[in-house]
Amino acid sequence: MFGLSGLPLADKALNRLTNRINRELGWTDNERITLHGSRATISTILSERGGDISAIKFLLGHSERDNIQYYIRRYQRHINQLKKSLTQIEDELILKNIDIEDKSQIGKD
Repeated sequence: MFGLSGLPLADKALNRLTNRINRELGWTDNERITLHGSRATISTILSERGGDISAIKFLLGHSERDNIQYYIRRYQRHINQLKKSLTQIEDELILKNIDIEDKSQIGKD
C-alpha cells in the first residue's frame, strides 16, 4: 500500500498499528483484523463501487501483470450482511448519543 506521499508504507509500522487496534478493541483469534485482510476488503469495496482495476493495482502496489483477483472478492451477499450490521451499529451509536444528550439536559430547564 502507498501512503499519501506516494511512497510505500512500511510493513512493520502498519503491523504495529494493526496490532494496537486489535489490542485496544479486544479483538482476538477470528476477530482480529490483519493487513492482508484489509487489502482484500479495500480492493473489494473499491471494485464494487466501480473503481478502476489499474488504480486498485496501484494502491495495492501490484504491477500491471499481477493478478489482483485474489484480493477482489465480490461476495455481494456478505457485503450486504456487513452493510446491515454496520447500519445497526450506527443506529445504536446514534441512539446512545441521543440518550447521553438527554441525560445531560436533565435539571438544566
